[in-house]
Amino acid sequence: MPSAPGRRKPSRSSSAIVADKERGRHELRIDAGTLDAAAPAGERGLLASSPFTVGGHRWRVRYYPNGTDAESKGWVSIFLFLDEDVAEPVDRFSIRCDIVVLNGFRTKEEAPSAAIPPSDLQKHLGDLLQSGRGTDVVFEVGGEAFAAHRCVLAARSPVISADLLGAASDGAAAAGVVRVDGVETRALKALLRYAYTDSLPEMDREEEDAILRNVAADRYSLQRLKLICEDRLCRLVSVGTVEITLALAEQHNCDRLKEACLQFLGAPANLRAAMGARGQ
Repeated sequence: MPSAPGRRKPSRSSSAIVADKERGRHELRIDAGTLDAAAPAGERGLLASSPFTVGGHRWRVRYYPNGTDAESKGWVSIFLFLDEDVAEPVDRFSIRCDIVVLNGFRTKEEAPSAAIPPSDLQKHLGDLLQSGRGTDVVFEVGGEAFAAHRCVLAARSPVISADLLGAASDGAAAAGVVRVDGVETRALKALLRYAYTDSLPEMDREEEDAILRNVAADRYSLQRLKLICEDRLCRLVSVGTVEITLALAEQHNCDRLKEACLQFLGAPANLRAAMGARGQ
């Protein structure tokens, strides 16, 4: 029904008066050793918590292990105590009791855990490389061909990933054939084995010496393999190898290998022998 001309609707509003509450918690841990029936009752047996603050006031928990007087003897009494003088009443409070009773110890039989064998992922991937199943790329080096799986190699090496899957891949790589120059056949074979199994194959001294001096690990950004090769080369430094090894260390930024070579040459006898071998 429309209001009469010149008459306005009364404004409406509401409000409420509520208590300004502040909550807090203080945890007091009580050792079971205090629950002693021989403990004195009343103030003589009083134990108190450290002071704590809630709502701008200081509080303590007062604990009587054997009651506050003769009537309550044998009972535990706990009080929340306002540990300061106040002129006005404070907010209401609540007490929370968490009780844990330790009823001695017992043996609990548990089902035996299953014997979990170690991971055999490396073996399966190594067998996959060995069998040639599902291969989709072939590396040609030194007149030999090595079949592999481009998804595995791309996951292991950012350089191979760019070569095989990147937009810059040439026609041969896109077709699944990669010709590798400047890498020995044995080195590439070892590199592929490492890419699948994260380890190098068993090698004799001649194979190891040839493969570790190859640049394949650095060329394909296999940093862990590079470190493995560097570590083994450090143990192979000799009069006959120190010169070429030092050159490789300089070329591929192998600081630890360089240090091993310089330490070897730091011995006067080794230095004279190396210089004599070079003169021959």
